[in-house]
Amino acid sequence: MHLILVIGHLFGVAIGAGGAFVSDALFLRSARDRVLSDDEIKLLNTAGVMVWLGLGLLVLSGIAMFLARPEELLNSVKFIAKMSIVLVIILNGIVFHTYHIPHMKRHAGKNMPKSSTFKKRSSFMLLSGSISVTSWLCAVLLGALPSVPFTLVQTLGLYCGLLIIVGILTQLFRPFILGIRH
Repeated sequence: MHLILVIGHLFGVAIGAGGAFVSDALFLRSARDRVLSDDEIKLLNTAGVMVWLGLGLLVLSGIAMFLARPEELLNSVKFIAKMSIVLVIILNGIVFHTYHIPHMKRHAGKNMPKSSTFKKRSSFMLLSGSISVTSWLCAVLLGALPSVPFTLVQTLGLYCGLLIIVGILTQLFRPFILGIRH
């Protein structure tokens, strides 16, 4: 039974992370192209479904594995750090799908960088994208490691440090990332 749960968990990670990476890449490509087409909106919706499907599979299989050995996992830095990061992924996903995607849909077929609301929101969209990519990569890395040689505070501190660094870099390079010409 454990092997089936692990396989389900790995499929959840692959589907969820894959959908998230496709969503992020699609947003960046559309921003650089300056126009989000109806086809790109459809792909964004499909990728979003994949993210939530993957997260659902990931969470359900994770709960089942947790129930098999709760005491061991509650004492595991790796487990608690992964759960914290998955919580960030879920919260960021809610923001992305309830705030950013509807905004992008309203700009379908329009020149996004010329829109004053897009200009205002693009920093927040990039921040959300950087949180998504960094969090998924950290969760996958933690899952692949046999153990974590740090305390929980150190592990989450490294994660938060990465979030801050990647967030700052995306803001500094926002014009380049979005293809905005001055």
